[in-house]
Amino acid sequence: MRGAERTPSQWWLTTTRACTSPPHLPHISPTSPPQVAFLALAEVAPVTHAVTNTVKRVVIILASILVFKTTITPLGAAGSAITVAGALLYALAKNKYK
Repeated sequence: MRGAERTPSQWWLTTTRACTSPPHLPHISPTSPPQVAFLALAEVAPVTHAVTNTVKRVVIILASILVFKTTITPLGAAGSAITVAGALLYALAKNKYK
């Protein structure tokens, strides 16, 4: 089948089958972020995981602004900063009072 003749579901199956993990890692499909988070949490402290997850959010926001050339207003930047800070503080407080 050629790329133009594939249905979206056929394309997705082909793409996910092409993404394989190295042999020393358990199989992780690109559609399983919770599985990746679980494996990461098993290797690092909960606080490290919370901080890393917050940094991931910041990177995603910045990358989307750069890639899609989105203009961000000061109010939008403040809202994003408050949201990310709130998520970080919530994760840290949750870990502290477990």
